[in-house]
Order: sequence, then C-alpha cells, then structure tokens
Amino acid sequence: MTNNEQLKKKYNNRVSFIKKLILDNDPIGLTDSGAPDDEYDALISSIISEMEKDKDGSSIKSSVIRILSSLDPADEIKCEYIANKILEKYHS
Repeated sequence: MTNNEQLKKKYNNRVSFIKKLILDNDPIGLTDSGAPDDEYDALISSIISEMEKDKDGSSIKSSVIRILSSLDPADEIKCEYIANKILEKYHS
C-alpha cells in the first residue's frame, strides 16, 4: 500500500468514526429533526483538520468542543462526550 493510500485510509477511518459518533449523539438535534446524514460533514472536516494540526492531542478536546458548539443550540454535555471519545480513540 502506498503512502497516499495509507493516508486516504486513515482519513476515511477517522471520518467514519467521527461521523458515527456525532450522528449517534446528535449534539444540535439535526438528525432528530429529520436532517440528512451529511448535515454534520463540514464540522467533521473541521475536526479532522484540527486533529492533523494537533499531533499530540493537547488541544483536540477544546477544539472539538469549540467546533461542535459553534452551532446553536449545542448540547454541551454531548459535545464534551464526543470530544472525550475522539481523544480516547486517537490520543490514548
């Protein structure tokens, strides 16, 4: 597998994990109100971008909470739960 293929696989795995986590917890109630599954895709891209910048995970929790909370009304408890799960998965 080439380096490009490995990076693509890593990216796709992250997208899948984070998307499922966010859809399952729906921090701003989009899917509960009938929005399509891709409604959080822009936020997921922002989260992954922050993860790439923060290699050691030192600020990923606050970045994820900030990104998810950028839309009102965000459930702060769900945002923190999602941030903790991402931190556990990728920086434990």
